[in-house]
Amino acid sequence: MAGFYSAVDTLSALATELNIKMEALLPLARHVGVIDTGAEAWKLSLEQEAVLRAAAADLVPTVEVVRILGFESWAWRSVANAGVLKSFASSVPGRMYLRADVEAFVAKITASATTVPDETSVSLRTFSRKHNISIGDVLLRILDGSLKATQAPLNQTGIRSIRIVSDGCTLK
Repeated sequence: MAGFYSAVDTLSALATELNIKMEALLPLARHVGVIDTGAEAWKLSLEQEAVLRAAAADLVPTVEVVRILGFESWAWRSVANAGVLKSFASSVPGRMYLRADVEAFVAKITASATTVPDETSVSLRTFSRKHNISIGDVLLRILDGSLKATQAPLNQTGIRSIRIVSDGCTLK
């Protein structure tokens, strides 16, 4: 077919051009839907290549995810380990994440929180320390609905604005 390349050749060339390991580019291609998850033999169109280039350009290092989330990576590692934030290897030290995925995660967390302040609420960090679980595990429990969250006053934004309603809360 005209306009199609061998996907392996295309990915290999793209990986080199974008300075990303092939081990990261193939999972990234699958993550953004350019290549079916279980596909063995496939071709990559010019449009699919453009989608993959855009996704690769959207990759941010762990240090940027730390800035967006407002917590050090050890605090949210369980979120990545659970696959909620998918990471990709790159040629730079550390892992890379899609900025769009990180921002969507923040949006999900903040959307799940009520905007009505609750005097019995505590910060994510305080709740995680009190219950001896990671901040990431607290965030996962907000997502699955097992913890109720509220947003702090407007002086904080994003995930840092989230507080856990702890009145009578018991963890299972």
